[in-house]
Amino acid sequence: MPLLFVLGRLGLSPDPAGEVEGAISMMEDGVGRLGLDVPTADNDAKQLAEWLHGHVPVVYGTMPGTSVVANRWCGQFAENSKVVAHRNELPEMNHNEIVGWSGIDPMGGDARVVFLRDADDHPRVARRIEITRETVAAAGAEVLYVTSRGETRLARLMSLVQVGDFASFYLAVLGGVDPTPVAPIDRLKKELTRF
Repeated sequence: MPLLFVLGRLGLSPDPAGEVEGAISMMEDGVGRLGLDVPTADNDAKQLAEWLHGHVPVVYGTMPGTSVVANRWCGQFAENSKVVAHRNELPEMNHNEIVGWSGIDPMGGDARVVFLRDADDHPRVARRIEITRETVAAAGAEVLYVTSRGETRLARLMSLVQVGDFASFYLAVLGGVDPTPVAPIDRLKKELTRF
């Protein structure tokens, strides 16, 4: 955020104040929709965690839109939920990875695929998502769309970040693991200090 404000003050980008306020409002709303006290039937993050539980999460975002969020989701699933997740972006994955979905038993036959959608998705990229979904579904993987909420780009991206963050916590709970320790990272850092 500080960099956005500095660029705005220098006149190199629009003033981000309105976008930030919209994002904060969206995040506050998200806590009311995704929080621990919200029943699963009304909670998108809890439903997503239940759907992913016991499967390999595969998250696809779009360039230049939601690919950074897909990366965040995979990081949160790994650190909080203690599960390995995979991510890629469209249209890039259509140049190679899509072929892997035509192979024998892609992702060990255990993948659940999430496409992150946004109002700014280019119509051609949106069409790519549909074609890719058909290929993935034909391979036997279940597919889910998670669509951003909000008026501004920042608010929409943060709404997706928030769903993934909450889902990673709920997935940890379903897996019976504590989401806070990151023992392999701690061990790696400790081992690296010896060099």
